[in-house]
Amino acid sequence: MGKKESQWEAVFSSADNQEFIVSLLQKIEQTARRNLFEFRFYKDKLVEIEDEYPTNFSNQEQLFSVLEEYGSEPVLSPSGEILCHCFQTTLRFSPQKIGNYLLRINKTAALRIIFEDIVAIDSRYRFLAEKGNALP
Repeated sequence: MGKKESQWEAVFSSADNQEFIVSLLQKIEQTARRNLFEFRFYKDKLVEIEDEYPTNFSNQEQLFSVLEEYGSEPVLSPSGEILCHCFQTTLRFSPQKIGNYLLRINKTAALRIIFEDIVAIDSRYRFLAEKGNALP
């Protein structure tokens, strides 16, 4: 579930029982005594849902260098995002106006394996920062 354009959006698997979902949402509306939902069903639409995680990464050059060293083939987008590959998914490191990068990962990815890699990347980044090799 996520908020898009001032509206909440819930995405269910195509394997979920459509009648059950509609029944559940109608019960919620009955309890609330008002219409809350707009029902749309997409059979052939692949919806990519991402989880967002704060990071300790603040230096673009150092993060890019560590990702290169790790072999994840990072690419810098025009918006400043760093995109790289990890176990058949794309990791997106998005710069924030204030603070560190935000990591966005597709929820369908093998998160446990990816988190192990993120820990390794984080450890190397911290090591370089503590060693004094932090890039300006």
